[in-house]
Amino acid sequence: MFSGPAGRVWAAIIGDHPGRSTTSRAAGSGPPDRNHVSKSSFYWTGAASGGRLRWNPFMPLSVTEYEDTPNPNALKCWLDGRISDEVQSYLRPDAAVGNALAEAIFEGGLVTTLLVNGDWLTVCRTPGKGWGTVKKHLERALSAHT
Repeated sequence: MFSGPAGRVWAAIIGDHPGRSTTSRAAGSGPPDRNHVSKSSFYWTGAASGGRLRWNPFMPLSVTEYEDTPNPNALKCWLDGRISDEVQSYLRPDAAVGNALAEAIFEGGLVTTLLVNGDWLTVCRTPGKGWGTVKKHLERALSAHT
């Protein structure tokens, strides 16, 4: 068992758990498995402790797929783990105060709005900013988030 933020207890899982996926989905294959967990979110306990593959909820997150939206200035990002247990909406940077990840995403002025839900997030870029720059910024912010 792990003790997580705010006193929550995270249950360890055993590898090959039914319903768990450890691979990213192919582009255009439909919505991902809601139980998706990345291989990078696991660690091996070793033979002395039963030799189990356990989930580490404190691993940094990364984007597994970018998905276009009807809005050309918005991009949906599928992640390799859960980012939130509830929908969080930040319509401006000052609304993110107190949420370290949201603050990091807004840092630098590349993103104007942020929507977070489960294992995905959607960002709107600042007009005139390229998606390549925004994606690199998102990946850095997510990899630093634990």
